[in-house]
Amino acid sequence: MSDFYNRASSAISSLGSVGSSSAPSSSSAAASISKWAINWNLQKMSLVLMFVALIVALISMAFLLWKANASMQWPPTYGDCPDHWVMNEAGVCVDAHELTQMKGPNGYRTMDFYNQDTYKGNKGLCAKQSWAKQQNYIGMQNGSGIAWDGIDINSNPNLCRK
Repeated sequence: MSDFYNRASSAISSLGSVGSSSAPSSSSAAASISKWAINWNLQKMSLVLMFVALIVALISMAFLLWKANASMQWPPTYGDCPDHWVMNEAGVCVDAHELTQMKGPNGYRTMDFYNQDTYKGNKGLCAKQSWAKQQNYIGMQNGSGIAWDGIDINSNPNLCRK
């Protein structure tokens, strides 16, 4: 490597002595550029190449993440019952903490989403959102709705617009 450097340096210096006049010539400009390029040792070139590769990799990753995020549905899954409700062994959602103003047919705060066709499939998600919007927590104004991650109007406003 040092032999190559010595030969290149002598070739550059001989180029600089050709046509020495007061005005800079194109050969002396080429010689100064060549000197600059030769002074780049292996570590500097490796560092610059790694930096360029890092920038390209980061831009590629950002693009791939952006592209994947655009087609992703959020949330990927929905709860079987509204927040703070539990599902009993019969598949019926029960307001175990008695937070809502709703009263079921038997006096309990229950709702059967699992066994009713109205609440199944994509149209069922919209029906669940409509149901959640009509319910109220105790002490809240009418139409405030209850929380249901991924279903209620606050967490998924575009659910019924599909």
